[in-house]
Amino acid sequence: SQGQAFAGAVSSVATLIGSLLIMVQLRGESSLNCAKMLSDLNFSFIENDRLMLVYRELQKSYNDPNYRIIFDNDNPNCMHDEDLMAYITFYETLNEYFHHGVLSIGQMNDLFGDRFFKLIHNKDVQERELYSEPSSYVNIFELYGSWLDYRKKCDSNGEGRISVRQDLRVPDIYIYNKTYMKETARLII
Repeated sequence: SQGQAFAGAVSSVATLIGSLLIMVQLRGESSLNCAKMLSDLNFSFIENDRLMLVYRELQKSYNDPNYRIIFDNDNPNCMHDEDLMAYITFYETLNEYFHHGVLSIGQMNDLFGDRFFKLIHNKDVQERELYSEPSSYVNIFELYGSWLDYRKKCDSNGEGRISVRQDLRVPDIYIYNKTYMKETARLII
């Protein structure tokens, strides 16, 4: 009958509206969870004295290209090898979040982008770690390539900057040909 058909149509519309509301709520919760995750990651970074020591050294080097980072594992006021490894590992973790679709480069860019590029574009870090053992940093080079692509796209749209230090960029051939995976990688740079 018409009454049953009308009731069925109303029920279907109500179900559709309910489903849409649930999707909107889940999407909102997802955005909230993402924002909380980014906030937690940022606080874990800035509350870690040793990570902040590395960042301060990278910042000094960025401000003064003649500044050289001193690694002295016996001096608590100097950067230690494990401090640099912790800083790098932080970004390897972000690469995993990106790779598994938990976070996008766009979501990470404002909070972590300049800190990342100051690491990658630092001559002392390049010489000490990245280029001396490139196959150990596959996740870092992959993240760098993805992040650089994102920033190039933003720059071409007039929405952002390419990177922190153009003069110390990792060569495109190194990234896009995955040269860092080859045994001869150390000889190329």
